[in-house]
Amino acid sequence: MSHTTTIGRPPRGHRGHGSRGLPGSVSTVGGVRPDPEPSPLAFRSHELPYAVTDAKLEIEDPSPHPEQAMQVRQTRAFVVDALDQVPMKRRAVLVMHDIDQVSMRDVASVLGIPVFTAYSRLRKARMEFRAAAEALRKEGGLP
Repeated sequence: MSHTTTIGRPPRGHRGHGSRGLPGSVSTVGGVRPDPEPSPLAFRSHELPYAVTDAKLEIEDPSPHPEQAMQVRQTRAFVVDALDQVPMKRRAVLVMHDIDQVSMRDVASVLGIPVFTAYSRLRKARMEFRAAAEALRKEGGLP
């Protein structure tokens, strides 16, 4: 009868035959019995949950830069001024569809008009908005 002797730990799931050749016994090396096989989680206990680096941690301020905030306010004022020049019936369709992203069927239903009338008002409102924006731009407004 032959037996195998391993140095160190036996492979995972291996049941050595030991020095006496019995199934399930573990071989000894120099009379010292090796540690029992650790659980898979034991190897992870020394690992860090994040990488350690020497890089500086920079936290960005989530608020917009003052120049960007000013540009956003100016753009918003420009759009509102251009929208004010579009008649209310057409402006309602334009704002609901293009800004609030309401479907044309729902726009027509809310306003109590036929769907094709809503499409017609939207087309005219877009043309009037474009003309108003170009006129404001020529006067020295924003974009």
